[in-house]
Amino acid sequence: MPGVGSNQSLIGKTGEVTRILAPRGVVRVASDTWTAISADGEPIEAGVEVMVIDVQGLVLTVARSEYPY
Repeated sequence: MPGVGSNQSLIGKTGEVTRILAPRGVVRVASDTWTAISADGEPIEAGVEVMVIDVQGLVLTVARSEYPY
């Protein structure tokens, strides 16, 4: 699990859903695995590319990467 220090630098990075977000699940960003929630509350299937739009502690808020964030 990644540390808390520089998590804000993850905003704007892309990753992949590894466990369905419904709306909470798991994503991989770079080589780290994170708990994440879907920004719009809609499910996002495993394998979908997402972009980090917010970080609260160790939980990322993500949206499908085609969204204009």
